[in-house]
Amino acid sequence: MKEASKTAIAANKKTEVLDSVTSNTDVVVATVDATSIQEPAVPLTSAETELLAKCEATIGKGLKAFREVADALMDVRDHRLYRVEFGTFEEYCRKKWGFTARHAYHLIDAGEVVKNLEREQLFTDEPIAIPDTESAARALVKTDRKKQVEAAKRAAKKSANPTAKQFAEAVEEEEKPHTKSYLPDKATVPPVKSSSKPKDNADLEKLMELLDEAETQARKIAGCDDVVKTLHELSKTITRKLNGGGK
Repeated sequence: MKEASKTAIAANKKTEVLDSVTSNTDVVVATVDATSIQEPAVPLTSAETELLAKCEATIGKGLKAFREVADALMDVRDHRLYRVEFGTFEEYCRKKWGFTARHAYHLIDAGEVVKNLEREQLFTDEPIAIPDTESAARALVKTDRKKQVEAAKRAAKKSANPTAKQFAEAVEEEEKPHTKSYLPDKATVPPVKSSSKPKDNADLEKLMELLDEAETQARKIAGCDDVVKTLHELSKTITRKLNGGGK
């Protein structure tokens, strides 16, 4: 009887020890789970979180709504709304949406063209064609803001809904009067040597990649907004040259 009693007491103590260990283990696990979730270094404000959700909903609609997508990408870039999940805007574009930052900048530039034309339309009764696709707007990117407006007026006379090709033709027509009178007579034009344009374009493409990388790095450094702006303007200039525009 005494041996049975001792066995029962030992069993009870063993159970108490196991219960204590289990309880402490639960506490440790709960503590680890709670501390393993690190707060972001620079969390988004409630307003930024709401803006990011709105921007990403717009971008998710697809590139057909390029104007809205361009505005959304600009907000994400300018306010650095990507910073919680991604280190750079370039990484955000590539991992979140599957396209390069360069393509995003092309969209943003096309959106700026539309803004310029819509703003000018407020001050004139003359019809100005507003591009409804990115490719159509890109045809105007290569020229300056004033010529964008004049070319869009020309395009409006061609069609109620001009194509990218018609916008490009309108740009060429707008630029012709400024250069035609300076062309020498055909009889005096010397033979033209073979062009090195393909090689030049390859060099410009490489330079564009370097500028994109430099801009991405500059955005990581506080107080370099002026550098970022300068690099972006240089990228736009090279884009115009690649599209056949002037300096």
